[in-house]
Amino acid sequence: MGNSKYAIFLPIILFIVFDISALSLNYWISDSLSKSALAINLAGRQRMLTQRISKSLLLVKLSPTDTEKQTAQDELKAALHLFDSTLKAFKEGGNTLDGDYKPVFITAIESSQARQHLEQGLQLWTTLKPSILLSLDSPTATPALLNQAIENTSRKNLALLQKMNQLTLTLEQEANKQIRLLRVLQSLLIIMALVNFFYITQRLVKDRRLASKNNQTLNTIFNSIETSIIIYSKSRKIIFSNQAANQLFQYPDGIPKNLLVNNLLTFHKSFPIGHTRSGTAFPVKIECQKNAFRGIPCVICTIDDATKQIKKEENLRKIAFHDPLTGLANRLLFHERLTQEILHNKRHLKALAVLFIDLDGFKAVNDELGHDAGDQLLKLVSQRLIQCCREEDTVARMGGDEFTLILSSITNIKAAERIASTILQQLSNSFLIQNQIIHITASIGISLYPKDHYEADLLIKYADNAMYEAKKSGKNRYALASNQLNKTTQQPSP
Repeated sequence: MGNSKYAIFLPIILFIVFDISALSLNYWISDSLSKSALAINLAGRQRMLTQRISKSLLLVKLSPTDTEKQTAQDELKAALHLFDSTLKAFKEGGNTLDGDYKPVFITAIESSQARQHLEQGLQLWTTLKPSILLSLDSPTATPALLNQAIENTSRKNLALLQKMNQLTLTLEQEANKQIRLLRVLQSLLIIMALVNFFYITQRLVKDRRLASKNNQTLNTIFNSIETSIIIYSKSRKIIFSNQAANQLFQYPDGIPKNLLVNNLLTFHKSFPIGHTRSGTAFPVKIECQKNAFRGIPCVICTIDDATKQIKKEENLRKIAFHDPLTGLANRLLFHERLTQEILHNKRHLKALAVLFIDLDGFKAVNDELGHDAGDQLLKLVSQRLIQCCREEDTVARMGGDEFTLILSSITNIKAAERIASTILQQLSNSFLIQNQIIHITASIGISLYPKDHYEADLLIKYADNAMYEAKKSGKNRYALASNQLNKTTQQPSP
């Protein structure tokens, strides 16, 4: 008698242990996703900072006034510090700034492949950084040193950009591998818990007389389990449900016996759905196994409400691929979509355009009205950009006051110019922020696939360079990368 009691209770205890372990592992997965998303975002930001450093160097050289030159130097120093501190944090672990420029601690990268890309990037950065710092040091700064720094940056910037891109992609791959492994472990725990539960059920069926005497105890045990359990017969009629299941499906007095399981569950393979008594539908995670219950062939199902988990995963995906301020695609998602659009247009022999937009006068709004006003302005600008584009186009925020667009399947460069003109007109209209009328303009650079290049990174770079040309030519206008590329190819060799 005593041995039989322990033979039943031991598997029950193991089932509870497995259930708690599965919940703990679920928390671990969520935490790993969060850390991976942060590392991926920071690696993606490093790519943006390489472009910002190159751009700021040119602004230091070409700024017409001392004020603008000082502003460019300050932006360059900030970009250098942020890029350098993030690289060191990736290598050794330490503090840096997150996407909202708030202090954050990240652990050192452990993956050998990711560290290889990181070390290669550090080597390039070690050779590039001194010349930039020397050109900024007041006692030693000369136009020649600045030109040397610009030349070094121009020569090594693309290689550094590629290493940061490789680092980002490797971190994504490593994160996916880790999450897949954790998912496998989680599935094993659940399977072990189910196997353990089925063993309990078989023992209860074999010891029917003992189970009938201890029916109240058994029900107490089932109801103490947080996982919802439903058992139904071959005819799909429910023959048992525990208290957790009753609460989940909103039957306070218990799910009626002989109610068809189809009234509660819709068994889609990819996305099972639960239905409450009031008719509310919600996603569920179901594990079912054929067995016997009280001598009756049946199917035993454990059911978990997946609403919170799905929402959490969606939020993590959104954090990884969307700008937290405007909700637009971030640099990582923009690059991924641009790569996909290039492949699509290559198959269908179509063209696309990349627009790089930089706001004129945004810094003045930040300085005069504060960062809250600046954030509000960025949100309003995002809405106007979306209104200027078609549904199939992509609008992204690259960071700061820089935005990018993918104009999919355009017929010619004139179509891109028309949209650019519309954007210039819309952004030149006044904004009402904090009860004040704000006026800004924009400078836009346009590159065209396949005319200007076939690679995503270079299309973005050429559009960025064209944007700078527009800004240098007086702002509130657009410039074509094709014109700059033509000038470059037409220049005689020295």
